[in-house]
Amino acid sequence: LLLHRAVNLRGGILLLPLGRFNLAHDGPRTELPRRPLLATDLIGSALSQPGLGLFGGTGSVRDSRFTYEAYAVNGYHAGLLEDSPDGTRLPAGATNHEDANSSPAWIGRVAWERSRYASIGLSGYTGAYNRYRIEGTEIDSRRSVTVAVVDADWVVRGFRLSGEAAQVQVQLPSSLAGLFASRQAGATLQLSRSLGVGRLRGLPESWFTLAVRADVVDFDRDRLGDSSRALTVGCNFRPVPESVIKLSCTRRWDQDRFANEEASVAWVLGLASYF
Repeated sequence: LLLHRAVNLRGGILLLPLGRFNLAHDGPRTELPRRPLLATDLIGSALSQPGLGLFGGTGSVRDSRFTYEAYAVNGYHAGLLEDSPDGTRLPAGATNHEDANSSPAWIGRVAWERSRYASIGLSGYTGAYNRYRIEGTEIDSRRSVTVAVVDADWVVRGFRLSGEAAQVQVQLPSSLAGLFASRQAGATLQLSRSLGVGRLRGLPESWFTLAVRADVVDFDRDRLGDSSRALTVGCNFRPVPESVIKLSCTRRWDQDRFANEEASVAWVLGLASYF
């Protein structure tokens, strides 16, 4: 419901504004075929939940502007512990269409953007994940999840540098201390460059892009191990702005909770288009 440029109302199944990537995760908009580990493994990718809240901004898109989003949503549920054999994993508790604890979570993001050349955003989330009351009667202690994310994007001399970093805090029952993680963190950093814009005859809107991305996720900051790192290099071709063919190679290192490391290499071919 558009009321004013500075204050508007939004409700329904909302994309949670936890970082910039979750708000712009569509395949045709990204440069590499796989999403960063911070999105897929730490927070949850294409993270959406029922909610209601406000959004808006001030300033000009062509110059600089300040934007915000603030919502009450269903939040994560206890599956982040109960449905996760590998330890604390927020994506396992992300699909929450019915809020079992009848307690909304709060999420918001503020961002500053200068035209299309620079931006920085700060996001925050907090909410209970366990069912601690039934029909108003307290049956357990309230335990919460808190997430903080900072994201930035910068374009200079044709190069685009973008990244996100996140911190996660999960309150655990005393019986699970040491078995599940209460503190997690992750970061991603990507550098890309577009080349050959309009060079192909018959495809005046086409271009190529080269990209490299580094990912790191620590699923338990209180112990050695239980982490993942990845380095991805790739290229893509856009015959038109709405469609893209991507190819990438990812070298990944995963450590279990006992610091045993496993390395892997993956080649990925991706095709994406709006329609």
